[in-house]
Amino acid sequence: MKAILKSKYLLLLACLLFLVPFLIFSGWSFPTNDDYIIGVRRQTVPFWKLQQYYYENWSGRYLSTFVSSLFAYTGLLYRHYQLFPAGLLGATIAAWIFLLQQVNSYVLARRRSFITVSIAALLLVVLQVHVIPEVNTNFYWFSSAITYQLSLILLLIFSALLIRCLQDDRYNWLRVSMLFLLVACIHGGSEIFSLAVLLFSIPLVALSQVTRKHRTLVLMLFCWSLICAGFLLLAPGVRLRSSLMGTGNIPLALGLSAVKFALLNWHFLKEPLWWGTGT
Repeated sequence: MKAILKSKYLLLLACLLFLVPFLIFSGWSFPTNDDYIIGVRRQTVPFWKLQQYYYENWSGRYLSTFVSSLFAYTGLLYRHYQLFPAGLLGATIAAWIFLLQQVNSYVLARRRSFITVSIAALLLVVLQVHVIPEVNTNFYWFSSAITYQLSLILLLIFSALLIRCLQDDRYNWLRVSMLFLLVACIHGGSEIFSLAVLLFSIPLVALSQVTRKHRTLVLMLFCWSLICAGFLLLAPGVRLRSSLMGTGNIPLALGLSAVKFALLNWHFLKEPLWWGTGT
């Protein structure tokens, strides 16, 4: 038993040592072009007008635009830029622990200790850092990190709350309301995660219809997900942006999202470390 405990703490230490340099690198993170664009526009465009402008002229990513604008307009983005990468990394670890704790509690009947769950969460973060195409894009470049890493964090929290809700005999309406809010936020983050939610929802809907458990909640979440995905993908800014690239075709936007989603998964699946962690 002592040997097992020592091996757990050794693995925990190894994960922390692997991630510490990425925390240190946060000190050398500085705003880039996209970060300054909003900073320049805040001087002449009101906050809500900027949301409308981006939605109608550039992108349907309403959550990413809102969060970027919020930090830019308050000035926090430029005064404390180095804190955001570390904050996102910490939030990712916390979200994985939260999700795995729900799995441990409701699927594994608490057969794993908190230290084991924490190590598993750290391993998954190490895995992500290892296999993503660019660490800079997901953590150190704020405008991009808010689009992709924040969407991942929200997806993990949504998955954890969904597991909790599906195990309840009676619905906790606060958790249910948070599920619908998180669906809207995830779809407003990026096309890749919007597509991921839709794809993962299909087998969940089918399973709920077969088991006849929580069918109404799952179906309502799926319908709400379709509405939010439409609000993202059918945004005027998506059509205008596509036309600037040579076509205003909506299926093209869907096709590009599918290609990005496939490439993202390929970066995971091609790595032996992914399969080793899974086993």
